[in-house]
Amino acid sequence: QRQRESLLQTLLTECPYCSGAGVIKNHESVSIEIERALKKVINCYRQYAVKVVFHPELERYLAASEKKHISSLAEKLNAHLEFDSDDSLHINDYHFYSTINGKRIDL
Repeated sequence: QRQRESLLQTLLTECPYCSGAGVIKNHESVSIEIERALKKVINCYRQYAVKVVFHPELERYLAASEKKHISSLAEKLNAHLEFDSDDSLHINDYHFYSTINGKRIDL
């Protein structure tokens, strides 16, 4: 007998844009994506001064402990990381920018 949630129930949550008719990724899933993308930005694109911008609701989730974890990951990779929010972004969207030239880093 199943005692755990399905994979989709674990990774997704009700969509606030359509009042729960659809689903979006939950904050934890997006946080993991950001970590992976940060590693790619630093290791593959050789960007060592970056800013990540995401929706304010995701920022509230990350503020608890995830920001410290993501910042320490950047430090271990010898990079400087800044955080910012933009309420015009979809809750699941995030973007990386170079803090040297201000250009968006396309992944």
